[in-house]
Amino acid sequence: MSVQEIKRLFQYLFLWIPPLEFILNWIQWRQYHQTIAKNCHYKRNTLHVR
Repeated sequence: MSVQEIKRLFQYLFLWIPPLEFILNWIQWRQYHQTIAKNCHYKRNTLHVR
């Protein structure tokens, strides 16, 4: 590999800044996933109380 190829690889692996759309979609997915997990946790815990 040439020095330039190594530099590009390094930049891609360690200095990659995701596009704003990617970040917003990830935040939306994470919030959705956390809501589902919270609901499942709540249902599981309320079933054991009875």
